[in-house]
Amino acid sequence: MKSTFVAILATIFAAFFITFVVTYIGTLNSEYYDFRMALLMSSVAALVSLVITICWSLPIHLYLKKHNKVSLGWYALIAVIPSLGFIYILKPFGEDSAADLFTQALFCTLVGVVAATLFWYFAVYQITHNKQINKD
Repeated sequence: MKSTFVAILATIFAAFFITFVVTYIGTLNSEYYDFRMALLMSSVAALVSLVITICWSLPIHLYLKKHNKVSLGWYALIAVIPSLGFIYILKPFGEDSAADLFTQALFCTLVGVVAATLFWYFAVYQITHNKQINKD
């Protein structure tokens, strides 16, 4: 259970960090240049990541673990679905054009897959890898 908690924290931190860096770099040459704007956006991303991880990823992780489906591909797929749903269904940035929605979905999917990879590493890989080392 400790590894799952660490995996959730890593997921939230990844969403925060990636969003902070991209938002901060994106605001450098704009009138909205501000450290606080990047901090606000990344905090919202971390909160959304927490909700998605607890309500979506964790139950599916437990299901996959129970059925011994522990490859990274499953976890990456788990991340793509809420990323696309978040952008195309909720439209959190307003009524944007199709190109803008695609760009937003691509970014959210990238963040989701990176976060899912970290989640998989801490919750699955590290546990199974340590068990194999201890058997030797």
